Amino acid sequence: MKAQSSVLRVFRRIRSNTPILLLCVMGFVFAAGTTGYMFIEQWNFFDSLYMTIITVFTIGFSEIHPLSFYGRVFTIGLIFLGVGSLSYTVTIIAQSILHSEILYQRLNLRKIRAMNNHYIICGYGRIGHRIASEVQSLRKDFVVIDQNPDTRKTLKELGIPHIIGDATSEEVLEQAGIRVAKGLVSALSDDALNVFVTLTARGLNPDLHIVARSDVASTVPKLIRAGANKVASPYDSGAARLTLMLLQTSIIDTFQLATGKYSFDVVIEEFIIIKESIIGRTLADIDVRSIYNAMALAIVAHDGKLFFPPDPAYILQRNDRLIIALSHSQLDNLIQFFRVP
Repeated sequence: MKAQSSVLRVFRRIRSNTPILLLCVMGFVFAAGTTGYMFIEQWNFFDSLYMTIITVFTIGFSEIHPLSFYGRVFTIGLIFLGVGSLSYTVTIIAQSILHSEILYQRLNLRKIRAMNNHYIICGYGRIGHRIASEVQSLRKDFVVIDQNPDTRKTLKELGIPHIIGDATSEEVLEQAGIRVAKGLVSALSDDALNVFVTLTARGLNPDLHIVARSDVASTVPKLIRAGANKVASPYDSGAARLTLMLLQTSIIDTFQLATGKYSFDVVIEEFIIIKESIIGRTLADIDVRSIYNAMALAIVAHDGKLFFPPDPAYILQRNDRLIIALSHSQLDNLIQFFRVP
């Protein structure tokens, strides 16, 4: 058993150093061929190396010098050795590439399975790409579902967890962890597909917050009936933003956050009050303004009532939602403050 385990350890060590192994094999072949021709045919180093290269790679050029009988026998052996070594090298390289891709897919799926309270972005077109960039900048966990295989390379380079598949499929949504997800946005270019994604997602997770894209006004009520919490039209939003820029220039210059641009390094974050040390304290007690340079914009009470602007004397209750505007630099600190130990 000890001998067997030793052999396995040696094998694993060799496998883990595949590039070195391949270099050693090919180096041995070229060294053996060059030395053989120098010894048998008495050629110089360069002619021997050249003959070895055209023989190993089976290029088929003519012999640079006439070969003796023993030289031909040696060439036959070198051909078998060279072709065998090349075949082995190509096979190992192909296996390494395949193994690395399989390993990446496993790690990608493992990362998705470990997610909880995350977001699912269906569609990685122009709208989906922008949404993913914004969510990633806010350091939220999310997974992208897209049916186009060409997007895999881009998502892989960006380090974005993803699934290449049909977002309308229950199986694909299950792989994306829809049952434990916090929200989903359906940003497909086809309104009918967005309706179907919304309907399927709502059936799998009744508590999921769903935002859907709609290009046609008549699709909005269908998406609402299908289960969407919010419906947005990129064209309507863009038109409204351009109108504001045209007619309300002073407001836009002062509050660029309203246009969707985080030009002042400001984020708006929602925090759920579940930490025992915060429950029962007033908004003034926690004093997020002076400690974290943050501003409490609104409170959505546990019973659904909205307090805007919030009263500093408001007593925070369990499951209240506190909407806060703050800088990126303070986001981690505030997350730690509201996080349950």
